[in-house]
Amino acid sequence: MIDYDEESRQYVNCIAPDVSIADAVNLVSGLIETHASRLRDRYIKPVSPYEAASWPLKLAEAKAGGGPMLQAEADARGVDLSVIVEKVMDKAQALAGLEAMIAGVSGKHRDAISAKEDAQSVLDYDWSIGWPE
Repeated sequence: MIDYDEESRQYVNCIAPDVSIADAVNLVSGLIETHASRLRDRYIKPVSPYEAASWPLKLAEAKAGGGPMLQAEADARGVDLSVIVEKVMDKAQALAGLEAMIAGVSGKHRDAISAKEDAQSVLDYDWSIGWPE
């Protein structure tokens, strides 16, 4: 059994000592993915689902230098279209960088536990390092 302590932001390991290596890898891999999901949620949750739903269209229009949606936003804000295009591209690059970090660290840790030769070394592996704050 693994529990997540919200206050300390740590996982509490309560595993039976006779767990198989396959079960240990599956368990720790699941913990790593859960942690990655929590990090993604931390950065995305403050965004309204309606705004998030508009991102693919906004990004496509920004990559094209503008479009009806971005033009409407620029008109409503009273700014030039280029200002909105730049904001969308900056946000997209920041989120892409964050996702690359989370996915990279998650993959690195999952690769490391998959290379372990026994269940105890999988369970003892410290996958808490390297994550973006």
